[in-house]
Amino acid sequence: MKALIKNMSISTMLTFSIMVVTFIALASFFSVASYFDSIYYRDTVATQSGMLARLAAEYSVSELIFGYQKEAEENLEKLFLLPDIEEAQIYDANGNLFAERTRPGFIASAPQNIGEITKPLQKLCGARLEIVQPMTFKETRHGTLRLVASTATFQDYFAARLRTMLISLGVVLIFSILLARVIQSWISSPISHIIEKVQEMAGGNLTSRVETQATGGEIASLCHNVNAMAAALEARIRKDQEAAARYEALIGASNTGAWEYHADTGFLWCSPQYFSMLGYDIKDFDQSGSANLDQTWLSLLHPEDRDKANESFNSYMKNPEGMYQQNFRMQHHDGRWIWIWSRGKTLRDSEGKPTLITIGTHIDVTERIMLEDRLRQGEKMEAIGQLAGGVAHDFNNQLSGMLGFSELLAKKLEHEPQLKKMAESIRSAVLHSADLTRQLLAFARKGKFVSRPVDVHHLIAEVISLLQHSIDRRITIRQQLSATAPIAMGDPGQLQSALLNLALNARDAMPDGGELSFSTANVEFREKVRGHDLPPGSYLQINVTDTGTGISEEIKNRLFEPFFTTKQQGKGTGLGLAATYGAIRNHGGAISVYSEINKGTTFRVLLPAGKHGGQTPIQVNQTTGRIPGKGNILLVDDETVVREATARMLEDLGYKVLECRDGEEAVDLFRAVSQDVDAVVLDMVMPRLAGPETFEAMRAINPNVKILLASGFSINGAASRLLKAGAAGFLQKPYQIEELSQKLHEILKS
Repeated sequence: MKALIKNMSISTMLTFSIMVVTFIALASFFSVASYFDSIYYRDTVATQSGMLARLAAEYSVSELIFGYQKEAEENLEKLFLLPDIEEAQIYDANGNLFAERTRPGFIASAPQNIGEITKPLQKLCGARLEIVQPMTFKETRHGTLRLVASTATFQDYFAARLRTMLISLGVVLIFSILLARVIQSWISSPISHIIEKVQEMAGGNLTSRVETQATGGEIASLCHNVNAMAAALEARIRKDQEAAARYEALIGASNTGAWEYHADTGFLWCSPQYFSMLGYDIKDFDQSGSANLDQTWLSLLHPEDRDKANESFNSYMKNPEGMYQQNFRMQHHDGRWIWIWSRGKTLRDSEGKPTLITIGTHIDVTERIMLEDRLRQGEKMEAIGQLAGGVAHDFNNQLSGMLGFSELLAKKLEHEPQLKKMAESIRSAVLHSADLTRQLLAFARKGKFVSRPVDVHHLIAEVISLLQHSIDRRITIRQQLSATAPIAMGDPGQLQSALLNLALNARDAMPDGGELSFSTANVEFREKVRGHDLPPGSYLQINVTDTGTGISEEIKNRLFEPFFTTKQQGKGTGLGLAATYGAIRNHGGAISVYSEINKGTTFRVLLPAGKHGGQTPIQVNQTTGRIPGKGNILLVDDETVVREATARMLEDLGYKVLECRDGEEAVDLFRAVSQDVDAVVLDMVMPRLAGPETFEAMRAINPNVKILLASGFSINGAASRLLKAGAAGFLQKPYQIEELSQKLHEILKS
C-alpha cells in the first residue's frame, strides 16, 4: 500500500486524498446524524406510546373496576386507529385477561407475571415495542394495560433517511471528484510544468525557464526559486567552463601537460598536451586519456630515473603533504629523451583530509636544463680559460728567453756543428712548446687574432687538400656547400686550424673508414640564439659530420676542456678541440655537438656572416732572415730572462739597448733620455706600472715615440686599444729574432 501511494502521481494522489477525506467526512457526518436521528425517533415513539398507554389506561380503568368488558374492548378497538398498534390487552389485578384486541393477521402473545408489574414498562423486542402500563384509580392498582406497537414505520423512515444520505454521499463524492480535478489542474498543472522544465534543465538545457504563475503563493515562489536555481547553476557552469577553457588554453599555450591520478584504481588521466609533449597522440593510448600508471608514465621513464621517480611518487602518495615535484627523463616518440619537471598536489575534502585524487602538471624543461648545463659548462670553460691563459702567458715569457738564447747560442756555435745542433734542438722544442701555448691562448680566447673577410668555402677546400695526404682512403669526403654568401669575418689561420681540428677528430672517430662531410648554409636568427648566447643576425653555419663511433654524454660534457683526450698516450695533447672552441668563441660564434653512439657525430659551427665577399688567402709568416739595424732601443720587461734574451738579440742585430725592469723605472729613464731613444720595446703585463699606463706616460713625454708592444697574450684587448692610440706595432711572445728584427726595421723605417 505504501509503495502504491509512493508511486502515485501528484494529481492522482491529490484526487485520491480529496475523495478519501470527503468520504470520511460525509460518512462520519451521516453516521452521527443517523445515530442521533434513531435515538430521537425511538425516544419520540416511546414517549408517544407511553402517553397513549397512560391515556388508554385512565380511560378504561372504570370499565375494569365495574367489569364492563364490552366497553373496555370498544375502547381498545379505538386504539387500532393508530397503524402501529398491533395488540392491546387489559389484565385485572391478579393478572387475568379482562379485555383484548389484536390486529388481524397477528397472534396475541401472553406476557408472564404481568400481575406483578407495578410500574410503567417499555421493552423493545426486535421490530415490536411492548408497553405495560398499570391501571390505577386513586393510587390503587386495579389492573394492567399492555400494548404492543410495531417499529416498522420508524425503520422505514430510517431506511429512507439512510438512502437519502447515501445518495447525498454519492453526489457529494462525484462533486468532490470534479472539484479535485479542478483543484488538481490548479495545483498539479504548474507542478507538472515545473517538472517538465526541471527535466529539461537536468538534460543540460539550463536556458529553460519555468513560467511564473500569476496566482502568487507557494507555486509562484517555487517557480521563481527554480528559475533562480537554474540561473545560478547556469552561471556557475558557464564560469567553470570559462575557467576550464582558460586553464586548457593556458596549458596548451605553455606546452604543459596535465595529469590526474586516482590512488584507488591506479589509473592516470592525462591531457592531450601530456601526450603531444612526448610526440604521441591521445588515440595511441585511450580516447579518454586514462590508462594505468605503468603504461602512461613508468614505462616511458629513463631506466636510470625510473626507480628514483617511482619511489619519490609513492613516498608522496603515502604522506601527501605540501607539493610533489621532481625532475626525470621520459622517452619521446622519436626515441630521444626529454627532461620533465613534474609537479602535483593531492586534493583535500571539506574537512581538509587528503582524498584519493592527485592532480599535477608535466613541463618540458629540456631546453632549460640544457641551458643550465651550457651555462655551467661555459662558466667552467671560462674559469679553465682564465687559468690556461695565465699559464700560457707565463709560459710564453719563459719560452721567449729560451727561444732567444737558443737562437743566439746557435749563431755563436757556427763552427761547432754538434753543439749548434743541440742549440737548434732546443729551439725546435721551444717552438713546439710555443705552438702548445698558442693553442692554449686560442682556447682562452687570448691568442693572436686578425679580423678580415674570409671565404669559408676556400678554407674548407684548403682543409680537404691537407686531409687528402693524411686521411685513410676508406674515408670518403663529401661536400654540400649550400651557403650563397660563404664569407665570415675572422682570422683565416685560426679558422682553418679550427676546421682542420674538427676534421682530424672526425678522422680519428672512423678507424674502419666511413664518410666525412662538410656542409654550409646561411641562417638568419630574428631572436637571440638559444643555448649559445648569440645576438640576432645573419650567421654562416658550418657542419662537420662523420659516421664514426659517436660520443657518449659523459665525454660530450668534457669535450672542449684543455688536455682532455680519449686517445692513447702520446697520440694527442687534448688541445685541438679546446683551441677550436676558443677560436670560434673568439670570433663571436658558437660550436655545438650532436652525437649518437655507433651512428656518428656532427659539429655545428656558427660564425657571424661577413659584410662583403671576396676570397682572402691565408697569410703565413714569411721570414726573410735577420735585418740588422742601428739605434737606441729602450727595452722594458719585468721578466729577467725575457729582458736579457731580448737585449742580447737586439745587440746581435746591431742596436744599443737600455734595459728597465718595470714601467716606473722606464718612465723615469725615458724622461731623461727621450730624445736619444729611437724605439721602445714594451711588455704589456708588469708590476707597479703596467704596459698601458707606461705607454700613456711615455706618449705624454714624447708624442712621437715609436713603441713596439710585446705580450704573451693576444693583440686583442688592451694591446688593440694601444695600437689604435698610436702604438707602432705588436709582437706575440715568444718571438724569434727574425720577427723582432723585421718589426723594428718596419718601425724605424717609417
